[in-house]
Amino acid sequence: MRCPECNALMEEGLLPVSGGMHWLHGRTPGGGGLAEDVPGTHAVMRPNRMEGYRCKKCHLILFRYGESWDANKKAQMLAAAEEAEAGSDAADDAE
Repeated sequence: MRCPECNALMEEGLLPVSGGMHWLHGRTPGGGGLAEDVPGTHAVMRPNRMEGYRCKKCHLILFRYGESWDANKKAQMLAAAEEAEAGSDAADDAE
């Protein structure tokens, strides 16, 4: 992935989210008392981390959040496993 700021290659990694993440509205200290949970960042019955990318040059970190992101990752993993299994079956049939 390329950095949207400087176009440098970003490093893939993991962000720890043991207690979940919260979004504070606005730029005032404490966010004016308005905070909301960031969906999909609470680690219940799953590893306490999220996939992300960082640019060491710009000091920018990007990550996706939400239940739909988690579901999409699971769907991608299942599709890859099914594709690998189908490839294995095809190789067995060729023999």
